[in-house]
Amino acid sequence: MEPLAALGACSSILQIIDFSCKILSKGNQLRNSFSGATTENVQFEQVGVHLKNLVLRLRQNPVTQSQSHGGAQAQGLDGMITLCIQTTDELIEALEKLKVQGKRTRWKSFRQAVKSVWRKEKIDDTVSRLQMIRDEIEFGVIIDLNASTAASQSQMRAIEDMSSGLERLVIDQHQQTQDRIIDELRQYSTQSYTRGGVSPIYLPHQPPEEEKKTDILVMLKFVAIDDRHGAIADAHRRTFEWVWSDQSPTGQPWSSFWRWLTVEQGIFWISGKAGSGKSTLMKYVYHDERTEQGLGYWANQTKVVKAGFFFWNSGSAMQKSLMGLLQSILYEILQQRPDLKDTVFPERIQTEVSERFKSRSSDVETVWTVADLKAAFDRLLRIPVLRICLFIDGLDEYEGSHQEISELFKGIMTSPSVKACLSSRPLVVFDHAFSTGPRLRLQDLTYGDISLYVREKLQNRNEVNRLSLSEPSEFRHLVEDIIEKAAGVFLWVTLAVRSLLEGLTNYDRLSDLRLRLKEIPDDLSHLYWHMLQGIKP
Repeated sequence: MEPLAALGACSSILQIIDFSCKILSKGNQLRNSFSGATTENVQFEQVGVHLKNLVLRLRQNPVTQSQSHGGAQAQGLDGMITLCIQTTDELIEALEKLKVQGKRTRWKSFRQAVKSVWRKEKIDDTVSRLQMIRDEIEFGVIIDLNASTAASQSQMRAIEDMSSGLERLVIDQHQQTQDRIIDELRQYSTQSYTRGGVSPIYLPHQPPEEEKKTDILVMLKFVAIDDRHGAIADAHRRTFEWVWSDQSPTGQPWSSFWRWLTVEQGIFWISGKAGSGKSTLMKYVYHDERTEQGLGYWANQTKVVKAGFFFWNSGSAMQKSLMGLLQSILYEILQQRPDLKDTVFPERIQTEVSERFKSRSSDVETVWTVADLKAAFDRLLRIPVLRICLFIDGLDEYEGSHQEISELFKGIMTSPSVKACLSSRPLVVFDHAFSTGPRLRLQDLTYGDISLYVREKLQNRNEVNRLSLSEPSEFRHLVEDIIEKAAGVFLWVTLAVRSLLEGLTNYDRLSDLRLRLKEIPDDLSHLYWHMLQGIKP
């Protein structure tokens, strides 16, 4: 399916819907639609002709005329085109009937006129159908834009990688050519001098060998090093504020994250169900300035070096591996403390890795070994007076042994100069490894956050806000039903609220939303399937 043709079809559908809704509106919205004429003076024939022309433009679109549009996305657009044309044909037929009546009858609005040939329920059903088509088209355009943006970003990264490789290749070839010329000149100069000729010619100064080495940060940074972090949603405003309190939001005994930041050592473990918001919380505390303040108390105002890594089992190999973890942490720490490069990577190591880097066309993912990186990390931990705090999200998304990654962090914590905040699903292996230290069970603590999110999202819709004011008790019950069904899973709440609002019409009551909520599956995977089935073919 050609993108421009599809965009043209979507534009035609939206024009048809806009004009049709104006015809069926309660107000006089067709005023000035035809060279300044008022609704009362506009002939039904003019309105019908204009609507027919809009439909004709849609019928002539290549997407409409094509008999085979591959893919579910194209089939979805086919369905919207067919439904739009069917609905509009019914309206045109009604306008044809009104042409005759219009010669002897005058109406205050087109809606009043259409009511003479259609029942109110028929008009309302047509308006709802048109609004549904518009919502589906707009949602599809948003999905297309997101997909196009992601594809463009992927292509740009590939182009950048190719450009970097070509640049390195050109530089290396240039250096080799220059070295060969200089060697030839030296040889010629030496031969001339030994035969009693002129003195050796002046040759350019050769930079010392260490200046030829590629910078260690360039060799540590890999493609998509920040992609997972950037893909995690930011926290909804005013949520997660409880994490800075000394007291639990539920009133139950808990491990204070603030106390751990300021005075305690070792590991702080955040556990939670899939979709409960662990990654969003980790991103939130990682960037909040209060984290820096708390760590300053812990380090007696010594500058703390902070680094983070967000495992992602749907990402590249580097985004879910031990090598990716170590490279990312070392890169981030040495970026803040470049004075430590030579300590963490002695000259011999830098030279060896630099040679591998140059010989492999700048492919950093094949330059290092896990042994290289582990040794470098050990040297980093042995640096006196250096204080480090790590934030590692999604241990359960690590592709290797969960026991191995648990033991790695328990081993790191033997150093008093390092602490780490880790997050994962509550798997048995992590519970055995970390449950004796400070921890949070996220699904037990997000009641207030979920309540705030649900209320704000629902009340942002004018229809729901109006109903919440007229039926406050029913609105409170709806919010409580959503929170109870979510069981602490923030992602479920986000998807469920979106599903409720997408299906909302002007004639729904809060009791209707509560009934619809009961139809939404509790399980995330079943909810995804439920939402996919709700998309009209």
